[in-house]
Amino acid sequence: MLIYLACVLYITLFSRSMDMSGEQRELFWSYKAMFEGDTSLGREILLNIGLFAPFGFIVSMLFDKAETWVNILLTVIISLAVSAAVEYSQLVFHHS
Repeated sequence: MLIYLACVLYITLFSRSMDMSGEQRELFWSYKAMFEGDTSLGREILLNIGLFAPFGFIVSMLFDKAETWVNILLTVIISLAVSAAVEYSQLVFHHS
């Protein structure tokens, strides 16, 4: 789990340019741009989904002994918190 999280942090924070224009500081800006015709962002969105999909499975396995609804609730809460932390970190540590 720690190796996976280290890889996610490296990929999302340290391995790419973080030059952000004003529009990129808007919530869900990449989805808006994709629906307006910027097809290059579709690939990035799919890669983000692929990057975080294993996290849900890993967290779910941690709560394997819990009741099903508790497992689902904890997995969703923790996944949302980690995703929000990554997004916030990208906003704070961007290079302008």
